[in-house]
Amino acid sequence: CWTPGGMPQASPVVLHADLGEGPCWDEASGVLWWVDITGHRVHKFYAESGADALVELPDLTTTVAVCQGEQLLVTQRHTVNLLDFKAGAGSLRVAGAVPAVADTRLNDGKCDPMGRFWFGSMHMPETSPSGALYRMDGDYSVHKMLDGVTISNGMAWTGDRMFFIDSPTRRVLPCWLVPC
Repeated sequence: CWTPGGMPQASPVVLHADLGEGPCWDEASGVLWWVDITGHRVHKFYAESGADALVELPDLTTTVAVCQGEQLLVTQRHTVNLLDFKAGAGSLRVAGAVPAVADTRLNDGKCDPMGRFWFGSMHMPETSPSGALYRMDGDYSVHKMLDGVTISNGMAWTGDRMFFIDSPTRRVLPCWLVPC
């Protein structure tokens, strides 16, 4: 979902959410996608007009990535789903899943420069390293890349390197990317 070029200058805007997270800028459409995790919503913020549209979903909604146009990848508790934003919640269908580990849920996620979707899980009381970091490839296969994560967060890329944060450790971990 990351596109080079950055977001244009904009005036501050007040948007309402219970727990707003996972911003994903789509430069082609001038839209900022984001989620309200505990509000179970995917938001579409139009930078030029300041309008905000949303789709309500049936469960915790933890991050969003753009596939093409308004076709999105949306993570929920233990699943990565496909969502057609225009069609709404009824279009939600599972694309991949991770094992349902007690007291965990999916959290942050982003696309790498090769188009693969990286996402992680977190321990709900935020105290145990029972989460993991995963990668979903273009064929929707899911691969566990790292164990022992407490709160998966903050993914970014430069060249062939990914940076990943496990929040409670207060460390930024570098990972080297390997093409599929």
